[in-house]
Amino acid sequence: MATLFKNLTITIKGYFFNKQFYRFIFVGIVNTAFSYSIYYLLCQTALPISIALALSTVMGIVFNYFSTGRLVFGNRGSRCFMKFILVYVTIYLINLLALCSLIVIGLPPEISQALLLPIIALLTFLVMKEIVFREILEIK
Repeated sequence: MATLFKNLTITIKGYFFNKQFYRFIFVGIVNTAFSYSIYYLLCQTALPISIALALSTVMGIVFNYFSTGRLVFGNRGSRCFMKFILVYVTIYLINLLALCSLIVIGLPPEISQALLLPIIALLTFLVMKEIVFREILEIK
C-alpha cells in the first residue's frame, strides 16, 4: 500500500509539477483574465448570463487556442482546432451547469464564476493535454 501511494504521488508530481504545467498556469492566468474580463463586462449589460458566458467563451477560445496551443503545447498549426473547439463546448456546458447551480443557491453570477475558475482551469488542462494536444506531444 505504501508503495502504491508513493508511486501515485510521484506520478501526480510528474504530471503537474513540470515546466509545461507551470506554462499552462501562467498562460491560463492571462487567458482567464481575458475571458473573465469580457464576461464581467457583459454581465453589466442586460444580456442573459448564458449569453454573457457564451460570448466570453467564444472570444476566449480563439485567444486561448493560439496562446495555449503555441506556448504550452508547442502547437504551430490549426489541425487540433476542431478538437479544441469540441473541448471548449463541453467545458462551457459543464461551466454553465455549475454556474447556474451556484446562482440558484444565491451567489451572484460574478462571484459564482470566480469560484469556478480554478476548477474549470484544472479540468481544461487535463483534457487539453490528454485529448487535444496528445498527438502533438507524442511527436516531440
